[in-house]
Order: sequence, then structure tokens, then C-alpha cells
Amino acid sequence: MLLPINLFLLLQNNAAYEAGRACGWVFMVILGGYGVYWIYQSNRRAKATQQARDSYQHALQRLRSTPGNPHFKAQALQLGRAYSNLTRDKRGVAIFDEAALMNDIESAVGGKQTTVSNRTVNGSLS
Repeated sequence: MLLPINLFLLLQNNAAYEAGRACGWVFMVILGGYGVYWIYQSNRRAKATQQARDSYQHALQRLRSTPGNPHFKAQALQLGRAYSNLTRDKRGVAIFDEAALMNDIESAVGGKQTTVSNRTVNGSLS
């Protein structure tokens, strides 16, 4: 009579061990999958930030070559804001980032003023 009870307890303990081991493997697979996803997202963010930085630097370079062009100035400001937004995890552009962008742009144009024309918004002369 003692033998069947011992056998039952042994099988019960073995089943619990196997179930625990299976849960451990499932947990490790989920954890590994999350790690791979995190690395992928991190690399993707870094690549997007690098591309935005390169675009901003290229826009500043074009602005240096033609400092009087207001289109290039606006484009450099827009690309700079996009780059700044990415460096702050898409939480917006801070006021000191805006000042730094304007410093970069003013440095690129060499202090030259960029004017569109002498017309007001409605098209009449000022």
C-alpha cells in the first residue's frame, strides 16, 4: 500500500517540475523576444536621429553656400526642429533648442539678413 502512494507523489512532483520548467522556458523566450524588439527599436531610433542630423547639417551647408535664400533658411529651421524633436524622444522642441537652431542658422548665413520681399502679407507695398 505504501508503494502506490510513493509512486503517486513521485509522479506528481515530476509533473510539477516539468510544468515549472516549461514556464521557465516560456518566460525566457518572451524575455528574449522583448530584448530583441528593444534592440531593434533602439537601432531604428538611432538611425532616424542620424538621418535627421545629416539632413539638418546638409541644409546648413546649402544655407552657407547661398546665405540670402529664405527658402534654405526656412528649410534648415524645419529640419533642425525635426532633429531636435527626435533627440528629445518626440516630446517637442525646447526653447533653448530653438535658440541653438537660430544660432546655427545665423552662423551659417554669416549675419546676413534674409528678406523675402518688401511686400506685406496681402500683397501691397509696405
